[in-house]
Amino acid sequence: MKESSAGQAARRRRATDLTGDAGNYRWKIFYANPEDEAFFVPMRYGGGMDFNYARWPGKLMVAPVMIGLGWILLSRFL
Repeated sequence: MKESSAGQAARRRRATDLTGDAGNYRWKIFYANPEDEAFFVPMRYGGGMDFNYARWPGKLMVAPVMIGLGWILLSRFL
């Protein structure tokens, strides 16, 4: 069933309302709102999409990067 244009507009407004609050951003760039059920959210500045880092899929996306950086740093100094 295809969503109506009014439904799409309402969904976009809700996403903008949730992502527009500066309190939901960590270090002003990482969106983290556990109350927002969306995994992909519009980027705060510019175009594109970002992750909701407060939800488990967002944390799962960051974990390999953090482990890799930790591995590189530890291997250089040990």
